[in-house]
Amino acid sequence: MPALVRFLSMEPLLGPVRFDAVPVLAADYGYDASPIDWVIVGGESGCRARPLHPDWARSIRDQCTRGGVPFFFKQWGEWEPHDADATIDSPSMDHVGACRLADGHEPPWRDGWAWGPDQHGIGRYSWRTGKRAAGRLLDGRTWDEVPS
Repeated sequence: MPALVRFLSMEPLLGPVRFDAVPVLAADYGYDASPIDWVIVGGESGCRARPLHPDWARSIRDQCTRGGVPFFFKQWGEWEPHDADATIDSPSMDHVGACRLADGHEPPWRDGWAWGPDQHGIGRYSWRTGKRAAGRLLDGRTWDEVPS
């Protein structure tokens, strides 16, 4: 399709995405130029918002970097990720009623989400802080790349 800028707006991002099934990123698939000029990723906001797992955003960022496609991380949405470990009692992601921090204490929030557990029973968690407080830092920086 003729357009000055072709982009993917992946918000809210509600699961992992791999571009290897479709010809999106030129460098990975032998194209002279990418058919996609820009990728925007963001979390969901609103009272029924679901959390965005940090690894989903990281994976898309890394794929864009490899493919030479500008990456823009817009927001976490309502849920702020936390990098500390949590022990998860449930075999799948669940609300944090079944979550304990690695030191055995209850999480210090009322509305949280636990991711995991992995094979060691360790998971990650996010808590609802609101869009403004959750911010838009991904791995300690803002990602404001735009097509040139």
